[in-house]
Amino acid sequence: MIHRGIAVIIATILVIVLGACTITPDTYTLATVNGNRITLKDLEDNPQFAGFMEQLVMTQLIEDAAAAKGLSVNDEDLNEKLEEMKAGAGGQAMWEEQLAAQGMDEDDVRGLIRPQMLLTELLKASVEVTEEDARAEFEMNPDYYRRAYGKENNLTVDETENLTFEDMKDYLIDQKKLSKGYEQGQSTIDKLKAEAKIEYLYLSPEEREKMRQRQEKLKAEQTAKEPSVVETPIEEDASGEEAAKTEEGTTDEGAAEESATDAVPDEVDEAAEDESAAESEASGDNATPDEEAGEEKAGDK
Repeated sequence: MIHRGIAVIIATILVIVLGACTITPDTYTLATVNGNRITLKDLEDNPQFAGFMEQLVMTQLIEDAAAAKGLSVNDEDLNEKLEEMKAGAGGQAMWEEQLAAQGMDEDDVRGLIRPQMLLTELLKASVEVTEEDARAEFEMNPDYYRRAYGKENNLTVDETENLTFEDMKDYLIDQKKLSKGYEQGQSTIDKLKAEAKIEYLYLSPEEREKMRQRQEKLKAEQTAKEPSVVETPIEEDASGEEAAKTEEGTTDEGAAEESATDAVPDEVDEAAEDESAAESEASGDNATPDEEAGEEKAGDK
């Protein structure tokens, strides 16, 4: 975790750069040590600076995107997350000791985890999960989800074992959204970057142009990933339009049937074959040659 004092320094620097265009990274002095200057360029060249700058940019992108979707993280959720972190640290005393060692307090931690929690909500909001999706996921490993739900809600062993899908439906849908959202996490972040207008004002004009070109490239890549919509010409003739609809419906039905067939497990296929054979036998389709000959003679008469 990075001390919040660095954020104040960066913010101050950017304000100065904005207000005085003649200042350059190698001419602006941040500090002196025994007469030796530490400049903005020194800070810029530090690998941690680039990472921290990226963190600030991403935090702002996440907050903007979440606000646009009406998403937020309330104090109750933040406090709950903090309590989890305290428990993981070994209790209040150990927690405070760790914070002190990093020169932080709980407000600093809140400022760090809030964007992370917002990102989680944003990722979940970027995907769609139906009840059927959640049910299919649950049925793949019901005991696992029962244990996870029971542990999270402090249920007894008996209560946990008797949990049904309906009992956990909302929880399961939320978990499915979370996993699906994180699968698409990087593409969601790339899309936010591509759609944003980001200017790194502390950079030289040449470096700023390079960053601008990178962003344009990212935007082009995102545009290329978006599915293209092919419009089918509409027949003016009523009969032609009806024929097009019929053909389209037939094609869709055929594709659906083929897809459904491909999705059927081998065991179900075998069961279907056995059932078909049984039906044929019951209807007399599997008659012996002698029986067929007898039927043929009866027909001749």
